[in-house]
Amino acid sequence: MPPATANRGTEAAMRCCAALQASITGRGFARPERRQGRQRRTWLTRAIGIDLGTTNSAVAVTEDGRTFVVPGPDQTKVTRSIVSYGDDGEITVGQSAKVLELITNASTFYSVKRLMGRRVCELDSRMYELLPYFIMNDADSSDFAALRCPSRDCVLKPEHVSSEILKALKLSAEEYLRKEVTEAVISVPAYFGEMERSATQEAAAKAGLSVLRMINEPAAAAVAYGIGKENNEFLLVFDLGGGTFDVSVLQVGDDVFEVLKSSGNNFLGGDDFDACLLDWLLAGMDDKALQGISQSPLAMYELKEAAEAAKICLSTNPTAEIDVTLNGIDGCGPVSIRKTIDVDLFEELTLHLIDEMDRTLREVLYGVETAEGAAVTEDDLEVVLVGGATQMRCISKLIVERVGKEPKSGLVNPDEAVAVGAGLTAAALKGLIPREDIILLDENPSAEDLDLLGRKLEALVDSFSDGKKKWW
Repeated sequence: MPPATANRGTEAAMRCCAALQASITGRGFARPERRQGRQRRTWLTRAIGIDLGTTNSAVAVTEDGRTFVVPGPDQTKVTRSIVSYGDDGEITVGQSAKVLELITNASTFYSVKRLMGRRVCELDSRMYELLPYFIMNDADSSDFAALRCPSRDCVLKPEHVSSEILKALKLSAEEYLRKEVTEAVISVPAYFGEMERSATQEAAAKAGLSVLRMINEPAAAAVAYGIGKENNEFLLVFDLGGGTFDVSVLQVGDDVFEVLKSSGNNFLGGDDFDACLLDWLLAGMDDKALQGISQSPLAMYELKEAAEAAKICLSTNPTAEIDVTLNGIDGCGPVSIRKTIDVDLFEELTLHLIDEMDRTLREVLYGVETAEGAAVTEDDLEVVLVGGATQMRCISKLIVERVGKEPKSGLVNPDEAVAVGAGLTAAALKGLIPREDIILLDENPSAEDLDLLGRKLEALVDSFSDGKKKWW
């Protein structure tokens, strides 16, 4: 296959305008017009599954006994978790929100999932390096993180921003099903604690959704793969999204999904691999060109797109070519960047990220036991990849080196697995598929979590009275 080429010319701004216009006339905004003649009062209530991701989100529905992901505001099955607030009152969700930021003075927010339910004093210093918007104390609760929104001259909670993403996905599901949606199962990272889950609950309520259940992302992926399996299997779920990384070992069988061990890093994801390529592309520029390009939002947007395109290309090709022409500020430009990168160089540039994933993987694999105390070894595991970033060749290579076997392919779409698992759980709870229930046993017990989700410990209370597990 020929290497891919990322070509960005001097007409980038015009293309951005065209993309924005297409999104406005299509499905780019979070509040699309409903079709003529449809009466909302005739819609039937339906539950959906939502993967509310740091970088990308997705929504799954169940129809005719089949659960699948439907297109969102970006008109694709994966929706960028980006929200723009225009000074004209419009709210835009998805990739078009990023485009809007480039040609207007809209306030744009992304990766807000990192801030939900977090106090300012708890934030890692890397937050301020990664996120370009101003983070401040919430006026109502003083110590929780909030966002300054210049275009509205107001302060927003992260939950407000996340609620706009949830609204957009909810409306997309309603448009597809032609039925009202009021309930959802929403996935959350395994590392989310009580406050983060409560913030997710608040965001859902603002979006008009009642949360049937929250499901940890690795468990959701396991549900997507393991529902209906009668024989016990042990799954290693390797979840690398755009902004977070999780590894979990689960025992699956007879619609019971038990998390035996998990670990992760909420500051490691596919975006970090893009950043390594971006630094490599900027290397070698003279100081004037570097300053002009780095201070131009449009130029940096084009360069980041080129870096991501190269990363994707290297997932299936040995080399990738990058050809981009940029205009910076203060008369800097046009600056042409033409480079070729191969897989070996890419892995060398990102070796520190691969080593970090390897450390987490070794931590999870060490000393895994079942509830009965039986040891679980690498030979017992089937590996399931979740998240679009797992399609990089270095991930499969790492799995083979550490686990000794190739990940299972074709089981679930890595980009859609979490949403589908959440959707299957929602369908089971609403009786849309022939499952009385899906039982999820996880680490880190919390009675408050159970109350929050409206569930009660009854049949399992005696079996798990030692407090080592919790039932979602």
